[in-house]
Amino acid sequence: MDILITLALVFMVWMCIDCLQRKEHFIWIIIMVVLFPVGAVAYYFTVKAKAGGIPGPSIFQAVQSKNKTREVETEETLQLKDMISKFHKAYHYEKLGHAYLEQKQFELAIPQFKEAIQRDAESNEARYGLGKALHGIERYKEAAEVLEELVKIDKKYDYGNAIFGLAECYRLAGLEDKALKTYEEVINSFHFFKACYHYANLLDKRGKKDEAISHMKSIIGSSKDLPDYKLEKERYWIEEAYKFLKKNGVEFVLKNFRRMKGGEIFVPKIPSVRVVDLAMALAPDIPQRFTGIRPGEKLNEVMCPADDSHLTLEFADHFVIQPTIQMSDVVDFTVDGLGERGVPVEQGFEYHSGTNPHFLDIGEIVAMNHLAEA
Repeated sequence: MDILITLALVFMVWMCIDCLQRKEHFIWIIIMVVLFPVGAVAYYFTVKAKAGGIPGPSIFQAVQSKNKTREVETEETLQLKDMISKFHKAYHYEKLGHAYLEQKQFELAIPQFKEAIQRDAESNEARYGLGKALHGIERYKEAAEVLEELVKIDKKYDYGNAIFGLAECYRLAGLEDKALKTYEEVINSFHFFKACYHYANLLDKRGKKDEAISHMKSIIGSSKDLPDYKLEKERYWIEEAYKFLKKNGVEFVLKNFRRMKGGEIFVPKIPSVRVVDLAMALAPDIPQRFTGIRPGEKLNEVMCPADDSHLTLEFADHFVIQPTIQMSDVVDFTVDGLGERGVPVEQGFEYHSGTNPHFLDIGEIVAMNHLAEA
């Protein structure tokens, strides 16, 4: 009796392995285990005996062929090949290329697109598909050359995705000058957060920190008006913009160690908020009650007082209040340790939250709160 059970168990394991190799539905494994040993016998006569003795590739064979381009025939590709053999039309080559592109069979797609372009030089669909396929196998420079031709014909092709793809290929190919110029065209005409993010990063690499920060802020500012489905789609790039701004907030402090000459006060140019807007952003459902100014409170925060205007210098993204006392050596604070130049402000100038030209609205406050949580 024990021998029969052992043989039945071995037979079931054999059928389970056969089922996995043939990539049959997993329900067969459950049937064979639950209905032991009848399930294995049912599988043998229902599947294995009818299919013959040649199972699918073994696990070892699958690992060996993983990195090879393997043509997966579908009803669509078979029909297209049949049409190509009969008519040799550019349209059928282009459609076959796109079928391979959907399967991520980029190497197989490329010759189909090239043949389509050769037979019909005006086939923008084939040219676009060829650019995608070349990008898919990381031949970015070649992909850029193909997309250049397409963009010359139609800059708005695929709702701007073609010129955006061209900018991406330039960036990935290391052609940063061309990438910057193309990204600029993209963000001026279309609303792609990813394009804006990479454009800002390239500006940052060129030392244009203020412009980079401005574009990152525009990503966050624009996100407040997005519908939910679009917000979910762009969430990754919004969060990356948050991280960039957070990192640069820390960098301002660290950068001042290199700027400083000793004794001066650094005041960043930052936006203001209204208390009522802050309350609405953090607790929109709670009614507001106005209590007036409490002891010790003030309406505005003064960062550069008018009394110190004769000591205040304005730089691109910050102010510097020079020390009132200087020792024997006269220090020129108009040029900082990084070579940045500042200019004296007008007499009586005051930088405070009430006169600040940049106030955050409720949506921007919410976005800033997310930045703090990131």
